[in-house]
Amino acid sequence: MCGLRQAGIFTHRQGEINLDRAEPLTITLVAYEEPEYLWGFFIRTRQIIKALCALGNSVNIIELGYPGTRLRARVDGLESGNTTYLTINCVAQAPSKSIGLSPMRQLALQVESLKTLRYMGLLRRSSAIIVTSCLQALPALVSKLLRVQVVLDINDVNSRVALRVQKRTTRILRYLLWRPLEGFVCELAGLILVNKEDEKEFLCKHIGVKQSKILVVNTCLVENEPDKHPKPRPDRFRFGNKRVVLFLANMTAFMNRRSAEYITSHLALTFSEREKLKNVLFVLAGVGSDKLSYSTSNVMTTGTLDDQSVQALVDRADICIDPASVAGGVKTKIQYYLKKGKVIVTTPEGAEGINLYGRKDIAFLKTPIEHFDDKLIQALQDLETLKKLAVNNREIYERQFSWNIFLDQMSRLTQRVSQKRQGLE
Repeated sequence: MCGLRQAGIFTHRQGEINLDRAEPLTITLVAYEEPEYLWGFFIRTRQIIKALCALGNSVNIIELGYPGTRLRARVDGLESGNTTYLTINCVAQAPSKSIGLSPMRQLALQVESLKTLRYMGLLRRSSAIIVTSCLQALPALVSKLLRVQVVLDINDVNSRVALRVQKRTTRILRYLLWRPLEGFVCELAGLILVNKEDEKEFLCKHIGVKQSKILVVNTCLVENEPDKHPKPRPDRFRFGNKRVVLFLANMTAFMNRRSAEYITSHLALTFSEREKLKNVLFVLAGVGSDKLSYSTSNVMTTGTLDDQSVQALVDRADICIDPASVAGGVKTKIQYYLKKGKVIVTTPEGAEGINLYGRKDIAFLKTPIEHFDDKLIQALQDLETLKKLAVNNREIYERQFSWNIFLDQMSRLTQRVSQKRQGLE
């Protein structure tokens, strides 16, 4: 997705709910530093921190950062007495285009992650260590040796994603790099968090993880506080009578960039050649979109947007799309489209982890990538009917991804941690 700060589509609101909460715990997270812009991985980490604090736990965040980046901005709403930030500078965290294909960089990151040992006393006193990536094998191993519970949060099952990459060499390299690390950290972990049932099934079948170790925790989006919700700027975009098809994403992520290239090289070209579709404008918005190249006049890129501009753009969009060809986690853009009650066209890969509950009164169309252009044309033809149904899409979001649902799932996690801790004492 677009960055939290720059695209501004995620701020926070905590609902009041009654939960059977476990006793307060001291939990330490070993996490990557937030980049200049955030996507699903970092959104999920922030939400885990917020939920643990909301449940009354003391939370330490050991953050592996890069000394050359900007100073880390504090997470909104977490400046409280029960959170402590501890940042470790790691040169291996320097930005790189080859994060998944650079064995030396991954090895350097593993070695540098041992800097967490400077906080060995804190680790030993913790009720649990949450490792936010399967690439952090050594912190997980150290925690295990200290006889502290290890909780692994997997935003994406990387080896599963690797097997779906089309390019053979890339697929093999990614799988050979990620599969051993993933399997090793899964073995070390006492509990594993995934964000959809498909990932749970993959871990059980292909990595041999016991079902009892896995909890499904759906990622939710941060919601806006009413008094901080900026007003949309309707004058930011002037599209006239154009029918706007929006792809809102962080284009620096390889899966999103692949989708963007499909839009510019195939969809836009196909639509430009058909007279009846010449009033359709494809808008690619978000971090890195301004770096895309295209050859037709029915494409517009916005670059990074502020919160007000994002809201105005989404409100104006007729259809929101995600022509994903690789599945990975639950797509935050799809969650956002649902939350905003938009007409959605996506693929089975883009829809993974989204339970539609068999409802027919929603505007959620999915089709294989080979037929995506036909499905989009169909949606444009039935647009007025679909817009009336799209208001029900928010109910799908609320039922699966609301803050209250997420908080309840995290409460179950802390209960499991507490039970295991009591069993060890």
